[in-house]
Amino acid sequence: YCHNYQLSQLRQLIIMAVGILGVLLILLPNMGQLTIFHFFPVGAGAMYAVASMLTFRYLSDESPLAILMLFMIGIGICGGIITTVFSVFPVTPALLEKARFLFYPWVRVDTYYFGWVGIIALFSALALGCITRAYQITKTSQIAIYEYAYLASVGISNYIIWNAIPTPLGMLGISLIIITGLVISQYHQRSEIEHV
Repeated sequence: YCHNYQLSQLRQLIIMAVGILGVLLILLPNMGQLTIFHFFPVGAGAMYAVASMLTFRYLSDESPLAILMLFMIGIGICGGIITTVFSVFPVTPALLEKARFLFYPWVRVDTYYFGWVGIIALFSALALGCITRAYQITKTSQIAIYEYAYLASVGISNYIIWNAIPTPLGMLGISLIIITGLVISQYHQRSEIEHV
């Protein structure tokens, strides 16, 4: 039993590593444009990963809606505070140019903008609710790769909307993500069959 468990853990680790490699291959062409500020979202991603593991371990019996609402309210409060700070104490234009996503102050928007934000928020809440439930009922390593799938959709959307063709490395990364997702799906189905 111990040998099978260790083999299973090793397989999951390899599959996850291949998925992460796929993500890195997609990001690789833009590595030269990275600044220290781009590591803030990486840190946020690391915190999200920790939260995902904690969800499976400690929040399996909680309501997915309650977890989702706390998450949405938390990021809303944090984003509001940070945006207010940079509205009251604006950064230099050079710094703003380096990381607009981090330093941009509050701006006036129209109803068209709010409409799109509402639509995106609705679908994001639905997706996050499903992901939260998934993290509650299975291991993080089996779910995480499906979250990486959005990077593949970004590459396809870039081509459809802006006619931006992914680089060969980007295409390889997208392929690795898809293959990893398929392998995890097959592995999970086989595990369920063996336990029946």
